[in-house]
Amino acid sequence: MSAGLINSLIFTGESVATKILEPHLQPGEVASPVNSFLAGSAGGLLQCVILVPSEVIKCTMQAGSLPHSIHLSSASNAFTPTLDTIKYICRTEGIGGLYKGLGVTCLREIPAIGIYFFTYKNLRQKFHSMQGGTAQSPVSTPATLVAGALAGAASWLLLYPIDVVKTNMQAAVAPGASASAAEVKAFKVRMPTLFRNILVAAYCICSFLFFCHNRT
Repeated sequence: MSAGLINSLIFTGESVATKILEPHLQPGEVASPVNSFLAGSAGGLLQCVILVPSEVIKCTMQAGSLPHSIHLSSASNAFTPTLDTIKYICRTEGIGGLYKGLGVTCLREIPAIGIYFFTYKNLRQKFHSMQGGTAQSPVSTPATLVAGALAGAASWLLLYPIDVVKTNMQAAVAPGASASAAEVKAFKVRMPTLFRNILVAAYCICSFLFFCHNRT
């Protein structure tokens, strides 16, 4: 459910920002490269409102360092462990604990989504023109899929290493704990595998996402 909400925030933020930056843009026209990047970055910023708490909760649960009672409660109700994790974070770190790693997440998401839309919109327009399309004619499915795949690959390939740092920060559940040492160690250890399967994942996920978005 959170993934759907996050994606809706991305596209809503990008759409609203595009209308603000280029209010006279007509249907079928593409914003300038700079504005495409800025509008996408706005979507990346907006999604952090939901993305950061959801990832903090997920990383905390997956870290395996929660009180034993929280794990035992999973047998009674599927939502109980999540609610118990939220209560535990708020009790030990305050409400701000749900937004642990906000800065590094914004550092990852804002430029990543900006590159995402910048690459996608400009490549799709280029492919559309190469096929002889006009501003009034619909963009072909292959152009949408390939542009979406390449856009995802570009954003993930450049900014995926930041995700290692973010995850280690958000998984540190001890109050006041510093994750800096763990971040450096994890980055060094996992660097050889950071980009494994990244292009395949980007091609599958991002091309499908943009294809669905353009059909709605």
